[in-house]
Amino acid sequence: MKKEIKKIQKDIIQIFKSGPKKKPLSLCAKDNCSEASRLVAVWIKRKFSKAKQFILKGEYKPKKYHDILVVQLNKKFYLIDPSVWQFFKKQRTVLMGEFDDMNDLFLYAKQAYGGKWKNLEILKNFKGEKKLIKMIKNNL
Repeated sequence: MKKEIKKIQKDIIQIFKSGPKKKPLSLCAKDNCSEASRLVAVWIKRKFSKAKQFILKGEYKPKKYHDILVVQLNKKFYLIDPSVWQFFKKQRTVLMGEFDDMNDLFLYAKQAYGGKWKNLEILKNFKGEKKLIKMIKNNL
């Protein structure tokens, strides 16, 4: 899984950097969390068809929201933030952590990002890759 996440990171950075202007990753990632998380979910589903995937929804400041992908595979939970650079400009990986249970994952999200993290959306639709890429590029 970790090897695939590295490849996914390169692919999402390439999409973020495809905008018309040269912008830092922190600006490219801004306001793309939902689309980027769903796009990465499509890619992961191709490689790991048995993986269960969720969107962890949080309010890190009043009326400021963020979506992060959670992948459950082989009794592990992976927290993947494809737009992590809007919060942590020097972050080297989109893999924010690997957890044995969901409670630890929620605690980590609260500690790392602040705010309230309580909603999980179960992902069932893994289509629309081109549409998601287009939406991200339109936000750049």
